[in-house]
Amino acid sequence: MEGEPVSKSLVSVSLVMVLAMIGCGEERASLTVVNGLDDFVITRVYVYAEGSADRGSNLLRDALPPDSSVTVSLQDSLSSVLLFDEDGDSYLFTNVARGGNDSLAVTLDDISTTRFHYGDGPYALNVRNGLEGSCIYYLRISDPAEEEWTDYLQWNTLWPDEVLTAWVEEGSYRVVAEDQDGNAYTSRGISVDSTGASLTVEASDRDTSKIIATYGEGEAAVEIVSRLASWDVVELRFKPLGSPDWSENVIGIDTLDYMESVVIRLSPGTYRIRAMDEDSDSYLLDSLTVGIEEETCYIELNDILVE
Repeated sequence: MEGEPVSKSLVSVSLVMVLAMIGCGEERASLTVVNGLDDFVITRVYVYAEGSADRGSNLLRDALPPDSSVTVSLQDSLSSVLLFDEDGDSYLFTNVARGGNDSLAVTLDDISTTRFHYGDGPYALNVRNGLEGSCIYYLRISDPAEEEWTDYLQWNTLWPDEVLTAWVEEGSYRVVAEDQDGNAYTSRGISVDSTGASLTVEASDRDTSKIIATYGEGEAAVEIVSRLASWDVVELRFKPLGSPDWSENVIGIDTLDYMESVVIRLSPGTYRIRAMDEDSDSYLLDSLTVGIEEETCYIELNDILVE
């Protein structure tokens, strides 16, 4: 930009983009992105062809402070410009046309509120809430390389028909959505590559449980759900409060993965339930009072026993 000092980072970005344009043999069209986010730093900028599921690499070598700007190139007649601030909030501009030396001022009014973006990968996994009348509070996606889970909604809520775009690496993923009532919806084997992937969370995806053990007359069904995102539950035992003996491992040779559940039918009374994960860490649900109504309880990390 004429009349303004140019930082080394801007020179590097511009040089990379110019070389890319020369290699493609196309005319370069520039877009100046201005940070108008008051006190928030822009940490990432992506420019990619409109409708593409591959956003490429972050064009910023250094963070972009408020009231500063960076110039990037548009290689396509219509482009999407996606930015992230230091809090992880996203700002998406679509149908940005090549007009030559255009300017795009990003303000807090441009923050994405109904189309969320999260993640560091290059490829788009679009997840739509197809649950009529139910919001999605958590949207966890497995990492095939690390065997861990990430909540891609963070502090946001996905209302019916809203879409979250999870930017991930190439691979096969499992997606678990949880609604406001604690119901889980699991989709497995979602394959993502440079063409992206799309998924609609529907009522038919809801996880169902089966009765695996009965104690006494078994009037009440107690559903036990694992919330241990990175560890499988390999043992699950219960006993009436005051009894010296635990039951056998009611899940046998099976395991409970994240948000998977089992149901135990119990007679009314007060029980202790003990779980153990694959690392041999134990979790205690103490003094669970069971009546004649169905009950749901969760195995949480804060239930871990320190022995």
